[in-house]
This record gives sequence, structure tokens and C-alpha cells, in this order.
Amino acid sequence: MGLRYTDFLAPLVKAVQEQQKEIEALKSQLLAREKQINAFEASIQGLKSEKSEVTSMKEELEKIKKVLGVPACAAVSADREVNLKNKK
Repeated sequence: MGLRYTDFLAPLVKAVQEQQKEIEALKSQLLAREKQINAFEASIQGLKSEKSEVTSMKEELEKIKKVLGVPACAAVSADREVNLKNKK
């Protein structure tokens, strides 16, 4: 009883073709994920930049308050008062 390789060839080729389709689908998913990661990284950089800008603005505001002689607590109270008026 001998092996007939022709009987194995068609299923083997089909299995390889199916694996290749799966590989291509996984490559596509990986590329999509990489694009998402790049977009997230760009967003993070933008947020870091904005945070740095806000921090600088806060520092500048504190310097202005010192020059004007406005205590930090008074400024906070004034902000709350404005917020309360705006809500009404």
C-alpha cells in the first residue's frame, strides 16, 4: 500500500491558501492598529504641549498677581463670584 501524494496535494494547497488569507487579514489589522497608535501618540503630544502652555500661563498669572498685589485667595474668590453671577 503506497501513498498517493496527489491525494494530499489539493488539501495541502488549500490549507496554505487559507493560512495566507489569514496572514493578510492579520497584517491589515496590524496596520490599522499602528495607525491608531500613531494618532494617539500625536494626540498625546498635542495635550502635552497644551499642558505646558497652560502651566506657563498659570506662572505668568501668578507673576501678574504679585505685581498687582492681589493675593491668590482673593483671585479665587473673585473667580467664584464671577462664576456664580454667570450661572444666574
